[in-house]
Amino acid sequence: MVPSGGYRGFVLITLFLVLGLSAGVAGPERGCPEGGYGAHFHKALEAARADDWSRVAELELCLGDPHPMAAYLEFHRLRSELPEIDPQRVVAYRERYASTPLADVLKRVALRRYAEAGDEAAVRRVTDEPPSRLALRCHWWHAHLETRRGGALAFARDTWHAGVSRPAACDGLFEAARDAGVIDDRAIWARMRLAFRNDQSGLVRYLEGLLGGERWLDAAQWLQRLDDDPARVGDIDQQVPPRLREQLTADGLYRLAREDAVAAREYLEQTGQALADLPAGERREVFERVAWYSIIREVPENRGWVDRWLAEHGDGELLEQRMRRAVIEEQWTDLVYWYARLPEASAASARWQYWLGRARAELGDPALAREHWRTAAGQRSFWGFLAAERVGHPYALEEAHPEPDPPGPDPALLRVRLLYEVGEFRLARDEWHHLLREGDREQRLALAAHAHRQGWPELAVVAANRAGADGALAWRFPHAHRETFQRAGADTGVEPCLLMAVARRESAFHRDAVSPAGARGLMQVLPGTARQLVEARGGEGPDARALLDPELNVRLGAEYMQRLLARFDDNRPKALAAYNAGPGRVAGWLERDGRPLDVWIESIPYHETRAYVQAVLAYRTILAHRGGLGPVASVVSGEEMAELYGEAPAGQEPAMVRLSQHPLDEEPPEEILESSQD
Repeated sequence: MVPSGGYRGFVLITLFLVLGLSAGVAGPERGCPEGGYGAHFHKALEAARADDWSRVAELELCLGDPHPMAAYLEFHRLRSELPEIDPQRVVAYRERYASTPLADVLKRVALRRYAEAGDEAAVRRVTDEPPSRLALRCHWWHAHLETRRGGALAFARDTWHAGVSRPAACDGLFEAARDAGVIDDRAIWARMRLAFRNDQSGLVRYLEGLLGGERWLDAAQWLQRLDDDPARVGDIDQQVPPRLREQLTADGLYRLAREDAVAAREYLEQTGQALADLPAGERREVFERVAWYSIIREVPENRGWVDRWLAEHGDGELLEQRMRRAVIEEQWTDLVYWYARLPEASAASARWQYWLGRARAELGDPALAREHWRTAAGQRSFWGFLAAERVGHPYALEEAHPEPDPPGPDPALLRVRLLYEVGEFRLARDEWHHLLREGDREQRLALAAHAHRQGWPELAVVAANRAGADGALAWRFPHAHRETFQRAGADTGVEPCLLMAVARRESAFHRDAVSPAGARGLMQVLPGTARQLVEARGGEGPDARALLDPELNVRLGAEYMQRLLARFDDNRPKALAAYNAGPGRVAGWLERDGRPLDVWIESIPYHETRAYVQAVLAYRTILAHRGGLGPVASVVSGEEMAELYGEAPAGQEPAMVRLSQHPLDEEPPEEILESSQD
């Protein structure tokens, strides 16, 4: 058996030896710079990216032949020669390196370059199957217009039907489909309606210019009027053909529901038969839209209509929104009523079992409340943990410890390791995802265990999730960058496990993560926020790249969390909501503060932020338990519990509370008394 401390080096040496690969450590006598294979490869890769091929040639002498990362240098060599090279070289590369993610990347690059150069014969030769990405698929089918015309036109027709703009690469196909009559006025009108409902005003105007028939043009003008003012839905000209008038009415009400749910409901009640001839699904969609906005916008004038309609037609999602409204208003009888109509899968969730327990407790039935909370406490989630605290049960962590056989020697694992060691995390992640796609569940479990032992926490998380290893908490919630979080916690006073939980939710421990909004690193710190934090203490704001450094990123994330906790009176749920949605928004949500904390969490308007707060608090609990901090791993603290239960635990510091209030029991249940003696 190999000791765990030497596992990483053992794996690397084994891979080199078993695969018959040279370690490529060449000395100065060959003109090589200092360092081993990884350092030489990384320099060669950077030179290849810069198209410095003389430097690449020098460094390749230091790598040996064959060497395990040859696919990367060859990729850039071919990339630099496109689109002039023969497509057969692309095909040969893909066959030779089919086990790497680069095979598909080169295919995509080559398709785009050949298509942009107008070389459709080359596009056809690169691959026999249409690619997955839409723009490339359009290029591919356009190149097959003559050889596979029926398939190309059918693809164009299906791709056309969308309420958003399509890539410019699809324009040629759409033009051919219009010339062939596959895309006609009816198809253009159908897409206009989709664009209207998707708030794509520019696309609606563009599509109107493609219409030719007079009746379609009249309808299009009314769609434009409704785009400007959906309240004109009752003014639609009677000269518009009945079928189109019904569609315009449905579209106008769809938009009006968001802007004036009362007016939309009144129109439905007065002229409900105006939509009678629409397909049932389209008609229902309008009613659901009015009900949805009436519920989430808290429109009291529509409450009776919504409740009558929901009782007859409501689906699970709308029913859950209605139940959430009952929680927010603390209308416990309403919650019990709507719970009885929930689909079975939703009704069994910890969330609704918790809230049903709350309702039963408020309605004077503590025994039934405990029954529901005990059911919820059997699930590993925020609401399950909160329910466990209500009845004094231990958290249902249900940790599993899988012990799969280690993965066999695989060049892909060696590539992942080398890329990881030289800081090419994105490329290492690409290789990892390729391995996971190709493997079955047992192989994914083996990869998760391997990543955990190698010290690749972000890759262990991905593999465990892909393997469905929900109970493998060591893989899914590793103590990644532990010392970094401990230092930041010591400097700022913010609990390290809370910071680690934020990072787990924000980036899943991918240190190079960058969001569409520009947030970066483990804690997803925005450059503007980082600048403010650093400049406030007299420093110079870091550039965006510096924010990918774990030490700096976690420190700044901790400082920001410290500020938020101070602003929101050390209330972690509110500070976490502010971390996700911004402190200004949370301050607005607090205008009606005073509700119990659990109700406040359920009342957070943004679904993403609600889920975020619950996830981070649950993750923090799991991470604390995994760190041997069970006695302080409560899902909410003492002061937070005072908001939740109306009183704080006597004689205990908030950070040390174990949260066994038993608000309905004079004494903890016997099973808790027994377990506390262990």
